[in-house]
This record gives sequence, C-alpha cells and structure tokens, in this order.
Amino acid sequence: MRVCGILRVQTHAKEGMQMELLTTQEALELLKIDRKTLYKLLKNGDLPAIKLGSQWRIPVEEIEKLVGKAQNKNNIERRD
Repeated sequence: MRVCGILRVQTHAKEGMQMELLTTQEALELLKIDRKTLYKLLKNGDLPAIKLGSQWRIPVEEIEKLVGKAQNKNNIERRD
C-alpha cells in the first residue's frame, strides 16, 4: 500500500528524530474507516493527533499503536 503526501516533522525531543504525519484523508484511506469514526477517535483522544489550525495531522506511529491495540483485543476475545 502506498500512502502519498506523508509529512515528516523534525521533533525537538531527540535530535534527528522525525515524526511522519498523515492528513485525515490519508488516515481514512489507510484505516478504511468512516469519516465520523475517525473524528470520534480524535475527539475522544483514542487516536492522539496534532491540530494545526482547523486541520488534523495524525502521526503514523499512533495509527500503528491503535491497530496493534485492536488486534490484541480481538486476539483476547477469540481466546474466551
């Protein structure tokens, strides 16, 4: 899968560390979820993101964490 337009941001936390940010449209396409679902995740803080003015930017790392949590939850539910 190819994601276009990833924004790389230099962070001040660690020298040389970069954060890859996605637009909401890119996150929707990557996660294959509805727009309302994405904004609910953002609003509830379930998907940490950065708001720049009126636009959201979502770190790729946070999407990976969200998917990992969902996979773990599904694996635990299947065992029960």
